[in-house]
Amino acid sequence: MKNLWTSVASALLALALLWPAGCKSGGHATDGAPTAACPVCAHEGDLACVCVDVGPDTPSCRCGGQVYYFCSTECRADFEAHPERYLPR
Repeated sequence: MKNLWTSVASALLALALLWPAGCKSGGHATDGAPTAACPVCAHEGDLACVCVDVGPDTPSCRCGGQVYYFCSTECRADFEAHPERYLPR
């Protein structure tokens, strides 16, 4: 059980360190490039893919008047199939 809590604490610490660096919707990386958080990866806790560099080829979709960006076309497809699963409540 101690290893589980250590893993959870490590993941939360990594997430806390990642978000202030600009890995959030409407944020900017340290080089000034726009970034966004992939809502699918954020929901699933996949810290490796949460931060998305936003560019002309970045997978995206509009839902409820807001544009969401994704790390892959697979994440976009998952979001489009079940947006209620990934939207903030």
